[in-house]
Amino acid sequence: MTPDGLDAETLRLMLKPHEDGSEINRKSKAGINSFLSVRNMNREEAENFVYQSYLRAEKHQDYNEKDAAKRRPDLTREIIRKKAGTPAAVITGSKGKGSAANMISQILQTKYKVGLMTSPHLTRFNERFKINGADISDEDFVKYMSLIRPEIEQIGRTIPENVCISPMGIQADLALTYFRANHTDFNVFECGKGAKYDDVNNVVHEYAVINSIFLEHTRELGSTVEAIAEDKSHVITGGQKCVYTAAQKPSVLKVIEDRAAEFGTRSRYMAEISVRIISDIPMPACVLMPSLEMWFSGIFPFP
Repeated sequence: MTPDGLDAETLRLMLKPHEDGSEINRKSKAGINSFLSVRNMNREEAENFVYQSYLRAEKHQDYNEKDAAKRRPDLTREIIRKKAGTPAAVITGSKGKGSAANMISQILQTKYKVGLMTSPHLTRFNERFKINGADISDEDFVKYMSLIRPEIEQIGRTIPENVCISPMGIQADLALTYFRANHTDFNVFECGKGAKYDDVNNVVHEYAVINSIFLEHTRELGSTVEAIAEDKSHVITGGQKCVYTAAQKPSVLKVIEDRAAEFGTRSRYMAEISVRIISDIPMPACVLMPSLEMWFSGIFPFP
């Protein structure tokens, strides 16, 4: 399964229209990259490019290996971080992270121009990249994928066949390039399965949001809810002004609090009637937060 939840067979079906006689597929696998490089991508090729490195590598990987053994977020770290500069939030969790990302974006865009990246999509790949609720156009999707293609291909030339550039990293690179060109005021990113080995977490972010965590993706993330929480707690990277977490099991909350404390990051625990703060500054132990809008409207204070 890919980092954004699509299985390899589905991806092959997505690529199937190129089979049996099309110009691109009469060429050898080794020549596909160079073939694409000599002309502009079309819409379909731009989407396929996201998964090209993954599909090459997954045939040489052990399906049962953990993400720690297969995923290489370090490959895209430099190109993603150099495009930082706009305030951002990264959302992880086991359930509802896409919904949370959309709600945060909707609330913030009442005052700001907001970029949003989520995955997977419902009907069209363009849905993954939005500015103020509007999907990226086909024209811009092809334009910005073509723009980042050389830097992605350069990385690809340095790695062995069993290592891939994560589709999530390519999408994050595209999103940042698109958002930057359109001068967004704030960007919201949804992680894939986890955070520790997720390229999306390379995005420099001032705010982290952790939705509810439970047992899921145990093959990739770990066999216990605490192990899964440890992975997702790495959305706290040390540069956050605050991390916001939904109601969690006590053992999960401890993992998150320990990670926040390690970096001196303030943490707000959002339950039905409580907010817990990890900080040297005394804060109220219980604060009523009766609605999501009341919560998020005060999350990201701008000058």
